[in-house]
Amino acid sequence: MHTLLLALCLTLFPVFAQSATYYVAPSGQSGCSQNANSPQGGINNGIGCLSSGDTLIAKSGTYQGPLNIGNVPNGPSDSARTTLRAEVPRGAVIAMSGTGQHAASFSGKQNITLDGFTFDGNNNTATGQLDFNAQAGLTNITVQNGEIRNMRADDRGTQQGGYLTTCGIGASWTASNVLIRNMYVHDIGMNCASGNCCNECYGYGIYLSGNGYTLDGNEFANTSGWVVHGYSGGSNSASNNILRNNYFHDTGGPVLLCQSNNQIHHNVLARLGTIGHKVPAGIQLSLFCSGQPSMNNMIYNNTIYQSAGTCIDLGGSSSGVVRNNICWQNGSDAVKGGSSGNAMSNNLLGTNPRFVNADGGDFHLQAGSPAIDAGMPMPNMTYTGTAPDIGAMEAGEGSPPPQPTPPAGPLAPTNLKVTGE
Repeated sequence: MHTLLLALCLTLFPVFAQSATYYVAPSGQSGCSQNANSPQGGINNGIGCLSSGDTLIAKSGTYQGPLNIGNVPNGPSDSARTTLRAEVPRGAVIAMSGTGQHAASFSGKQNITLDGFTFDGNNNTATGQLDFNAQAGLTNITVQNGEIRNMRADDRGTQQGGYLTTCGIGASWTASNVLIRNMYVHDIGMNCASGNCCNECYGYGIYLSGNGYTLDGNEFANTSGWVVHGYSGGSNSASNNILRNNYFHDTGGPVLLCQSNNQIHHNVLARLGTIGHKVPAGIQLSLFCSGQPSMNNMIYNNTIYQSAGTCIDLGGSSSGVVRNNICWQNGSDAVKGGSSGNAMSNNLLGTNPRFVNADGGDFHLQAGSPAIDAGMPMPNMTYTGTAPDIGAMEAGEGSPPPQPTPPAGPLAPTNLKVTGE
């Protein structure tokens, strides 16, 4: 009787396996280890120990890449993810030495978090460090608190097939809830003198040809080409993406989002298009879209400073919103282009916004700035005063720390976060 009742209880109330935590180091014992003081050797060996919902913690040191994301089991749910975490943020370095490899490639994965890793191309690898290929589906993926650095510019003619695109991050096809947060992406395609390797335009911070990606609170610097190359020839592919609270600076090209329903807000863009390939613009829409429509994009509360060319170039995009942006000391402090139905207002164009210390990376507004309380409320926005301030940062918020020296970055992205998202 007791046996029957026990079997009935187990049927009605199934027992769920408890998640486990494993530890790895660059060198260590053989076999899976749940002892932090006696870790297993090799990060890919540790991945082989994981079950759905488990956590792998990597000790500081250098691991030979690529990271075998394909063997990471999907988590059971968004709230119970399988997690790979560096014990010390940016202390676990995935080092690459081969051409044509991805340091970590996500395809067909669900409910996974990658936290705190550094991916170092060693000026050797000439494709992508972090690859999101959602052709087979991607759901609930977060990569955060890490660093991507030192991607080599391609030498035209020395690689099979001519040139290879070099990018810190590649994101393609339609994804669901893919979040890239608090990453420091720098020195992409910057390893050689102008004219000695391919075209610097092929060194991108992120090649964003997909749908459903969010970049939040990242820093991108020293990219030889477009810092965000949001381009796709396919219908609606470079659409429905969100770029918020990021710091883009010192790049060879602008932020480009090609198609529809994208949001670009509360970002600081400084000195875009001033190095490398020198593509002149701060933000671009509706370029290189291969005949696909560009509409319903929202560009608001951005600060665009000392970038080459036009501050905001709408191309042929329509039915969008351009509000509450600061354009100061760019090649042209103007919003140009656009087709029909674009709503443009409350932008501060060519008027000194009185930053606290722009050259030192502090884009807060001084008292008396014409941008204070001069904006229009926008979705998911919080603000002090009688109305929102124009630009990426509300006056009176805490000052950010000094600009970092690589690889210490990024520049306090939390100081850009004024939206409540």
